[in-house]
Amino acid sequence: MSEPWDGCPQNPEREGWHWLTRAEDGLTIPKRWNAEMGAWEDGIMLSPATVIEWGANYAGPCHAPAEVTAQVKAARQEEREACAQVVLRGKTVLLAGIGPVDGYPWDNASAAAAIRARGDA
Repeated sequence: MSEPWDGCPQNPEREGWHWLTRAEDGLTIPKRWNAEMGAWEDGIMLSPATVIEWGANYAGPCHAPAEVTAQVKAARQEEREACAQVVLRGKTVLLAGIGPVDGYPWDNASAAAAIRARGDA
């Protein structure tokens, strides 16, 4: 079982935006954490104890666009590699002497290399 939330964000020593889920309607909203004050900003400063009393739950940090882009790129690369590994474990299928169609390779190593080289297009 996980520990109960203490009302502070992940890395409370750092300023930043985070997602909090409201208890009354389940809506997840962004709130800014003020590290110097050790409080949430909402027009007024809200202590960690106050947001817990309100029934809010911590959903995680709000990532900057560059962070999201890097995470998506890494996830796509990971999926391409997983596909390439499936191809490499498979068997090459040859169809009654028919050669490559529209430039698609028939051997698994070439197919895996093509998957890896696809990029984020």
